[in-house]
Amino acid sequence: GGLVGGIFFPLLYIGIIAGELLAKFELFAPGARLTVPVMMASVPSSIMPAFFTMIALPLSTFNLGPKWCVPIFIASLTSYTVLVGTGLLRRLLLKAASA
Repeated sequence: GGLVGGIFFPLLYIGIIAGELLAKFELFAPGARLTVPVMMASVPSSIMPAFFTMIALPLSTFNLGPKWCVPIFIASLTSYTVLVGTGLLRRLLLKAASA
C-alpha cells in the first residue's frame, strides 16, 4: 500500500470486501449488516493495535448503535492476538528477511 492512506486504507478496503463476500453465504443470517463492519475493523486490527479506533470507525461510518461494539471489539482483539500475539507475524517477517 503506497499512495494516500499508506497501509491502512488497503487493509480497510480488503476488510470491507471480505465482509461483503462473507455476507453472500447463507451461513451468516444477519448478512452484510454484521459482516462488513466486523471485517472492516478486524482486518486492519490484525497488524495495528488500535482497537478503539477500529471500533469507532465502523460505528461512525455505518451509524450503528452501541450494541455493535461487542462483536467489532471481539473480532479486532482476536485478529490481533492470532497474528501478532502468537508470533506468527514475526516468524513471517524473519523468514522473508532471510530469503
